[in-house]
Amino acid sequence: MYDEADKYVIRGDSENFTITFTDSDGNGVDITGWTVWFTVRDSIPSTSVVDDTDAIISIKNTTHTNPTGGQTLIEISDTDNDIDPKTYYYDIQYKKLDGSVKSIGHRKYIIHEDITRGTT
Repeated sequence: MYDEADKYVIRGDSENFTITFTDSDGNGVDITGWTVWFTVRDSIPSTSVVDDTDAIISIKNTTHTNPTGGQTLIEISDTDNDIDPKTYYYDIQYKKLDGSVKSIGHRKYIIHEDITRGTT
């Protein structure tokens, strides 16, 4: 339905990426009314997670850029990405209108050191 690779990010940079949900033929599926979560953690939890209050990055989308085409935009701020350079892990979870919840397997979220530290 959605296949995403590891993400490589420079510490302190803003990152935006589009997620497109597709059917088995590669056509976008209507995600109107869906909730999509993007969550980054320090490690893959070995026990059940109760909530995402301890996540490094936690983004919840209910407004999508092209819902009938299956697209939602994940916007990660520069302050969200201003974390220690190392390998973290992320996953994407979504909840459909019928209440069913599905997670898309975890991938690496790799923060690289920055060279320039911009100031405003």
